[in-house]
Amino acid sequence: MEDTADRINKLLEHLGTEVIGNELESYRQELVELRKKAVEDVSSIKAGIAKHESELKLNLIQEMEAEKAMLVQQLDTKLADAVSSFLIETLQHNVDLGAQSAYLAAQLEEHKADFKKEVSE
Repeated sequence: MEDTADRINKLLEHLGTEVIGNELESYRQELVELRKKAVEDVSSIKAGIAKHESELKLNLIQEMEAEKAMLVQQLDTKLADAVSSFLIETLQHNVDLGAQSAYLAAQLEEHKADFKKEVSE
């Protein structure tokens, strides 16, 4: 009887060890698969973020270029208006533009502050 009880204890011990070993191996395999999936998901997320950042940068660059073009156009318009205004004022004094370059330079210098103000607005 004692011999049988020892055998049963050994069989139960062996069976318990085998079941626990199998369960631990299964658990380890599941953890390995979950880790691989997590690494793939993180890589995919990083790639998505990088793509989104590049799209945002491209959009920002395009917006900045459009704003730059608009500002250049506004500057050209204001400068043209200021020069036209200057020429109209100068022509009212019946000045020959070709022969009066010194007078024109003096007038431009005199109205420099007005030009700056007009352009800055």
